[in-house]
Amino acid sequence: RIDEKAVITTVIGSNGLTSTQPLSCDSGMDITQVRLEWPTDLAVNPMDNSLYVLDNNIVLQISENRRVRIIAGRP
Repeated sequence: RIDEKAVITTVIGSNGLTSTQPLSCDSGMDITQVRLEWPTDLAVNPMDNSLYVLDNNIVLQISENRRVRIIAGRP
């Protein structure tokens, strides 16, 4: 995330290997509970400002309310 003063902050990811849980296929999770494994691509949907992340053959959608859900693939 880049704020109005051009300060960049991490919005998803964690250094702690024990602080995460598996992604749920049927519901969303809070962004603080998600740890990326191998992110390789990003895209932004200008219609709703969602961020899409390709991570380890899974497409994740990150909404403005900081919820993450699987859009394609399976963990």
